[in-house]
Amino acid sequence: MKNKAIIKKFAIGLTIAILFIGIYYMVGKHYVPAIHLNDGTVLTQEQESSIIAAEQGYYNKYLPIFAEKITVLQSDDDKVLWQVDYFPFGRIERSLNRTANGEWLFNLEN
Repeated sequence: MKNKAIIKKFAIGLTIAILFIGIYYMVGKHYVPAIHLNDGTVLTQEQESSIIAAEQGYYNKYLPIFAEKITVLQSDDDKVLWQVDYFPFGRIERSLNRTANGEWLFNLEN
């Protein structure tokens, strides 16, 4: 009788954990938080789209991280530098640099 109660509690806990992980991967991996700009920073639609594409890329798709906040630190015609606060791992700086042919090259800064 005691073993059945333990097994039942374990099964309920496992089910809740599986549901939480499933929701996290289905919803959380496609979520990109709002982009915050530092004072005086201007962001073009192309730069914003490039940041969103980078944030929905490899690192967020395949690692157990969740972007909480994106802050653009610097922006000009050839470079965009932004900081991403991740749950549960802290923050990282990323950048996009315009190449000679006009495309954006993604870099991890810190």
